[in-house]
Amino acid sequence: MKLTNWILAATVAALMGAAPLAGAADDPSTSSNPSDTMSNTSNATESGKSDLKSAFKDLKASCKDDINKYCSDIKPGGGRLAACLNSNASNLSTACNDARQKTNQLVSQAHMNFEKQCGSDVQKFCSNETNRMAIHDCLNQHLDSLSSSCKNLTAKINQRIDKGLG
Repeated sequence: MKLTNWILAATVAALMGAAPLAGAADDPSTSSNPSDTMSNTSNATESGKSDLKSAFKDLKASCKDDINKYCSDIKPGGGRLAACLNSNASNLSTACNDARQKTNQLVSQAHMNFEKQCGSDVQKFCSNETNRMAIHDCLNQHLDSLSSSCKNLTAKINQRIDKGLG
């Protein structure tokens, strides 16, 4: 069973506005000075990328046996593996549940970062879109008209997708 596809999909989902999950912490990049906010957001994004990558690596390692035991018949994609793990949460190893909690917190932070940087652009250009990939495609279609913060984040998302698929 390939977990890399699930991890890539979960990362994209997180960055594209996955629903907030329990235990989300506040976004660390807050400032009244716009240039400070951009700098803090950039630093938080880079730090978050490293933290998220580490969390997904830990999740993959910590839940491998649980996925093989409880979810071996589940086709990765569309949140199916996550749903399987959620439905078996009481049976999962402590290490897997701890890794899931940590990852959920970081995914929630990524969601809040996306909302902060692209929320108004999504409302303006993509309010009729119903799924994350459609929103992603819509933002790419309006790239020249996006706010600078959303344009930068969209470019980073595109790079991560390209790197993940490459």
